[in-house]
Amino acid sequence: MRDSRQKRAQEMVSKLGKLGKLGMHIDWQRVQAITGNGTFGRPHIARAMLEKGYVTSVKEAFTKYIGHNKPGYVKQEKITPQEAINRTNITVQRITRTGTPANHK
Repeated sequence: MRDSRQKRAQEMVSKLGKLGKLGMHIDWQRVQAITGNGTFGRPHIARAMLEKGYVTSVKEAFTKYIGHNKPGYVKQEKITPQEAINRTNITVQRITRTGTPANHK
């Protein structure tokens, strides 16, 4: 799940992504720093937008750019319950084999 959230966040902030096409150049490394060890999400992107001066508040970032159906919004990946089970099984197998999920280095 973290991978799909990260992919979605990157799609929003990349130069060729939604915000990049709007002329908002957000540094991906800064979004990662804001996120820390947490899960990537739009609030982190909003904070990066605020730091760059593109918006005057996190609320404005959502209201104008990254809220549902706004120009910088990227839809969440939808998966079936079976796909969620399959992904969970794969992760459990990796943890059993290696002691850590593949996406955590």
